[in-house]
Amino acid sequence: MRHPAMLAAGLFAVATTNAHATTLSQSDLPTALSSCASTTCTVTLDSSYDTDFMSVFMVARMRLDDSAHDINWLVRYTLTAPSARTYVADPDFGTSSTTPYSGYLWLEASQTLDLSGQNLFTLYTDKVVPDPDVYDYGDDPSTWVFGMDSPAAIAGTAAYYHSGDDGYYDPVEYGNLAVIDGPLICIECGLDVQLNLIGLDYAATGTSTVNPADGRGLLLSHHSFYDSYSDTTQAFYVQAVPLPAAAWLFGWGLAAIGLVRKRGQTPFSGPCDLRGGFSTAKTAH
Repeated sequence: MRHPAMLAAGLFAVATTNAHATTLSQSDLPTALSSCASTTCTVTLDSSYDTDFMSVFMVARMRLDDSAHDINWLVRYTLTAPSARTYVADPDFGTSSTTPYSGYLWLEASQTLDLSGQNLFTLYTDKVVPDPDVYDYGDDPSTWVFGMDSPAAIAGTAAYYHSGDDGYYDPVEYGNLAVIDGPLICIECGLDVQLNLIGLDYAATGTSTVNPADGRGLLLSHHSFYDSYSDTTQAFYVQAVPLPAAAWLFGWGLAAIGLVRKRGQTPFSGPCDLRGGFSTAKTAH
């Protein structure tokens, strides 16, 4: 069996021509990639592209049949304000708090789309400080896997919404983002997730390029809620959001929470603690 480093060496040598490359050590990589480097994957430790907010590397993954390798983008985003976990609780059931995030969020994405099927986008969160406060139903709580069809990936953004299921109202569910592996939510909680592929442009043919001029700020938003008892938003920004846009997003969020709460209170014996009482079932799509 040929080692993935040997398979990828030629392509990496051609592709990594960045005169101002960021050079990493193996320990700088997400744990999931650092641990596979000697067996099934090889990561370039010199970046191919660099901007103020991201450095782009590549990872070669050996196919299961050892016949060839696939080359994926590996983007390291530098988190900036207002990245944070914001927990809003009913005063009777908890204390509201905001925890700023710093560090890096990593994204692995295919360089070429599957135009007829689902495309996977993997986020690695173990270099975020502090660790995001979520439960995960997969093998690794710091690895979050999302799926998009090709139109969503070409558009560069996808979202998923579920109103929650308290047993009294029919849940509302829609969106074009599949939550395949974590983060986990409680059974009754609603979920609102958005993923933006910042810095990556996919063409109608499925090929991709790096776009350093992408001006979007929000990479990922994960919002979990249960009526008025608890409301948690984890937001990961890689560029500052202009004030008017930030104000609009804040106003929209308050309006959305208000609409959810208008569904009415239901018999409930205590708060929906987002740190426990989770289902092991995957999010429905």
